Order: sequence, then structure tokens, then C-alpha cells
Amino acid sequence: MDGLRHLDERISELDAEIARRAREDEVARRLMTIPGIGPLIATALATLAPPPEHFRRARDFAAWLGLTPRQHSTAGKQRLGATTRMGERSLRRLLILGAN
Repeated sequence: MDGLRHLDERISELDAEIARRAREDEVARRLMTIPGIGPLIATALATLAPPPEHFRRARDFAAWLGLTPRQHSTAGKQRLGATTRMGERSLRRLLILGAN
């Protein structure tokens, strides 16, 4: 039981540290205004994702994350396949969990 109590205390300390860092970072604060994005996802995005200027549009960011379908398009006919899942794995997982 002492081991579990110690782990719970350590998790609480780390959660408080993440929340503090999210409040101090301007980008993380702005990200937390989006529904489903809390301190953990906001700090992960601010830390791991390239700057927004790197992407021309939101779809490019979604493709970087691996959230876009694979395209099999020819002769002007669009055929979309399964989601590629080839991008940033940890951020994608956090965003999917936050959306649920």
C-alpha cells in the first residue's frame, strides 16, 4: 500500500508541475482554450510540434500528425483509404484521447 500511495503522490506532483508549466507558456495557454485540450496535451503540442509557420494549412498539420487518410486518386476521382498513422505517434494518441 505504501508503494501505491507513493506513486499517487508522485503522479500528483508531476501533474501539478505540468499544469504550472502550461500556465507559464503563452502557446500552451492558448491551446488550452480549445475544447478537449488540457495542460498535458497543450504542453506536449507546444514542445513537440514544429511552429505553426511550418505548415501552410491545417491539413498539413493533420498529415504531420498522421490523421489524414491515404489517397489513391487518379484521373480526377478521389479515393481515400484508411488513416495513415505515420506521423507523430505520441501527440496523435493524446489528441485522440482528448477528443473522446
